[in-house]
Amino acid sequence: VCESLRGKQSLFWRQIRHWDTAMDVAYRLGAFLKAMGRTELHAALVGKGMKEMARLEEPLAADLAGASALLVFDDAQNASHETMMFLSLLLRTLRRQQETSALILSRTVPAFYSRREVAVEGLILEFALPALDPASSESILAASDIAADVREPLIKASGGNPLFLKLLALGGTHEAPRRGWGTVEAYIAEEIEPALDSVERGCLQLASFYDVSVPSRGLLHEREATAKTLVDLHKKGLLTATESDRYILHDSLRDYFQQGLSTERRTALVAIVIPWLLREAETCATEGRPLDAIACLGNALSVDTYE
Repeated sequence: VCESLRGKQSLFWRQIRHWDTAMDVAYRLGAFLKAMGRTELHAALVGKGMKEMARLEEPLAADLAGASALLVFDDAQNASHETMMFLSLLLRTLRRQQETSALILSRTVPAFYSRREVAVEGLILEFALPALDPASSESILAASDIAADVREPLIKASGGNPLFLKLLALGGTHEAPRRGWGTVEAYIAEEIEPALDSVERGCLQLASFYDVSVPSRGLLHEREATAKTLVDLHKKGLLTATESDRYILHDSLRDYFQQGLSTERRTALVAIVIPWLLREAETCATEGRPLDAIACLGNALSVDTYE
């Protein structure tokens, strides 16, 4: 996107870190606008007196008026609460003009805007980045000197996720499947699982037995699990929404959550999953969807065989 706009618009890029404050981000943006000859935000930040967020809105609006720029904020999932407040203020300011846009990149859905602004007002457009296609995945592994005979299973295991591909590639040419998967498991254990509550973890354990996308009713067997649980997991990028009200868990996450189950927990989940898949297959057949019915039966058979 930036390359396509280079020479046409001024470009601002800021990677957000865990330790950034709202004033850190505001000062960087103020310096960028000052370089464009727009100095009010910068003056408000370096001048004497208290630096309150509420006092930044007017100078920010004045600087952005008539400016032609793209503001990119990367790794927004790291933003602190007060940094999120600044991004909310920026959004409110951008509503008043059309020349400048902001692009927010995040592994999870940011909390500084609402569904109303997306679905009703159309102020925000959301783009869920899909997995890489096989050719692009192949090029990443080839660049890491991964042997050709192990690339295909690694691509399948990663689901085309660029980060997982790079983690898998760390194992080296001969040890990639074993060491690489260990690196992915460590990443999930350190970065993903600690952010889950017990209900979310239970839903992902249940979802790990589904090889096909299922409607929300297939994932709400856990006590205290609600539609909000699924929405939160989707916002965290853990459940993929394949179509209206249908979800599926990433391949690598399925393997991780299944491998960590106790025998008792696995038995309890299998007792839920297989009967549900059989009922769903019957529903699909009744509704004239034979391919979906076959997929559900195949999923049930694979779980039964695995046990």
